[in-house]
Amino acid sequence: MAAKFDFFEVIKISSRDKALFEVNGLEGAILGMVVNDVGSWIYSVQIFSLEENYDISERDLLPNGKMMSEQDFYDGDSVAVLVDSISGEGDLKT
Repeated sequence: MAAKFDFFEVIKISSRDKALFEVNGLEGAILGMVVNDVGSWIYSVQIFSLEENYDISERDLLPNGKMMSEQDFYDGDSVAVLVDSISGEGDLKT
């Protein structure tokens, strides 16, 4: 089944799930998505007013017709990490 929402799409949370009580009715944007083990889409949603991300099921989201862009969230900066192949530990490359 295809995803109902796209990356950077603005959505509104509409849920009866008690775990989402704090964010119900708020708007956010899709920053990530994955299909879980039972075939349902789960989205990483940045909640605008809280500046936090929540993982939310597709059934708990409503479209609002707006789109944002990658540049609205990412400034292009990146970091490099050197990983020790034996220990698996990483250090920032300077």
